[in-house]
Amino acid sequence: MSREWYIRTDKRNIQNTFGDIDTTPLTPKEKWQKYKGKYIFWGIEILVVIALLVVAVPPLFRKNPPDYTVTVVTENPVNAEEHVAALLKPYAMDRDGDGEIEIAVRELAVELTADGVGRNPALEALVLSFYTDQYTLFAMEPACYEQYVAAYAEEDVSLFETLNAAAVVDGNSSLLETDKNTHLPTLWWGVRSLPAAKDDAQTDAAAHKALLEAFAEKN
Repeated sequence: MSREWYIRTDKRNIQNTFGDIDTTPLTPKEKWQKYKGKYIFWGIEILVVIALLVVAVPPLFRKNPPDYTVTVVTENPVNAEEHVAALLKPYAMDRDGDGEIEIAVRELAVELTADGVGRNPALEALVLSFYTDQYTLFAMEPACYEQYVAAYAEEDVSLFETLNAAAVVDGNSSLLETDKNTHLPTLWWGVRSLPAAKDDAQTDAAAHKALLEAFAEKN
């Protein structure tokens, strides 16, 4: 006790009591050798915290996916989101049970008159959708359908699911037609699904097809 008190109160005599003290700063290598156990422990703690954040934080900000998704393909932008959602919502269901019917609308303006020079991101997105999306509900301007869909389908073969619809396009049982109105151009509607779609994707495709058929029966 007396020695501790002596050290705390009379620092001038520390050297006389304990001898010379080496105050040379440690090099990074020396610090690592001396404290590597602590550094490794701290590193493990940091990695554990990061892993917990990666797992726990995203669900707090993730919104449930929409009940339905529609891809609208037109030559020019039409600001179709609000109007397309309003058309379909009366015939839609709250598929995820969150108390709200959500219809997401993706708009692609593919610019049919483009001369082919430069990139066309909307057309690239459309082609990618055909190749990779497990299912898609499309609403397309007739000219867009003819150029980018029908032109690549064999005669009498459709890329879309057969509809039990009240109104179809010229006997084509895979497409529903809605007339041009104040907000939207004439659109041809259809549901496409990949032949190898997984079970959940097939279920989603069937739900979108049922939505379109319910819409057709009332319009």
